[in-house]
Amino acid sequence: MGMLIINYDEERNCMMWKAEKKIIARKVPAKSLIISEDGILSLVGRKEFYAIGKLEDLPGIVEYEKTGIPDIKIGTTDLAVPIQFCFNVQDDPETVLIAREHGFSLVVDYRKESFSIRNLADLSLCLTGYAGEYLPDCIYTGGIVDSKGRLWMTLIDGSGELERLEESQGYLCVVESIDGNWKLTHIKAEECPFGAICLSLDEKTMYTSNFRLTKIMAWDFDINACTLSNQRVFMQLENFVEWPMALVMDTEQHIWCAVFNGQKIIRIDPQGKIVGVVYLSSVEPVAFEFFGHDLIILTTAGLEDLDMSPNPGVITPEELSYKGHVYRVRVGYTGKPKRSYKHVESASGSGSRSRSASGSASGSVLGSAAESN
Repeated sequence: MGMLIINYDEERNCMMWKAEKKIIARKVPAKSLIISEDGILSLVGRKEFYAIGKLEDLPGIVEYEKTGIPDIKIGTTDLAVPIQFCFNVQDDPETVLIAREHGFSLVVDYRKESFSIRNLADLSLCLTGYAGEYLPDCIYTGGIVDSKGRLWMTLIDGSGELERLEESQGYLCVVESIDGNWKLTHIKAEECPFGAICLSLDEKTMYTSNFRLTKIMAWDFDINACTLSNQRVFMQLENFVEWPMALVMDTEQHIWCAVFNGQKIIRIDPQGKIVGVVYLSSVEPVAFEFFGHDLIILTTAGLEDLDMSPNPGVITPEELSYKGHVYRVRVGYTGKPKRSYKHVESASGSGSRSRSASGSASGSVLGSAAESN
């Protein structure tokens, strides 16, 4: 479904697809997506969740129009809390962990009007820089959960001038819950900003991109010692005005990389060679996930008002105009199984299903699938 191989470059041994089929026709102001353990797709906005529905029931707007299936409705849950990133929680598909500006919260029943927000232990993501100065303005740029249920986050120092963001310090941190106590460990600090992040199938290699630069780096990863070593360049993108926005590993040890300002997603083999390209038409990829043999791709137009000359001004994720379509492309490959965050309560804790703070939801419906924007 949604698969269209438009070319096969024998010289480069590269397969090519084109993203044409949209799950919904209207644009949604979202910046990331999450697929829960029960298969429901939700888009994550600045302060909202947009629940789309079970992906197995969403063959695409073209099929919906042909078969007469009722229009898709988008349910909105307004948290009124800025969301940086969102992660599934182990064994609890109704609960997600959200990263806020200076900490984390559990959102219970996040797809319902009766949702509640549990602020976890005060865990500031303010870090200490090279000179020991306090850095209160770190920007989240990526995150992943390893097989031990630990959350790895990439951040950059956003306190400087926007034009100098390429030279900002980058940070790689791990967050885990040990005997009910939250712990943040500052693993790496680099003079170049960290961006996207993913792990190899055996979790012996960690890959990170440099925000707004053209390199994907590889690190030897010791999951038991929770350490990184042997930093090296895994791949260099050819066009210096493009940069890797998101990284996802498939079950054949190939990395899929969303190339922002390139209108494409590339598939990279273990040697760093491009062996596949998914082309997008006049939109940029923001985030994507595997669902079965399909890619679910969130896009944005996002650059209309920005200078994209050969030496463009640097932008941050928060400055993108997040309002785009969601595409589904049958690529024939499957993704590395997604890990969920392992949340451990203290002996006096009440579990992730408990509610310590009540939320309110708008309960609104944005519109039907047939509505275009």
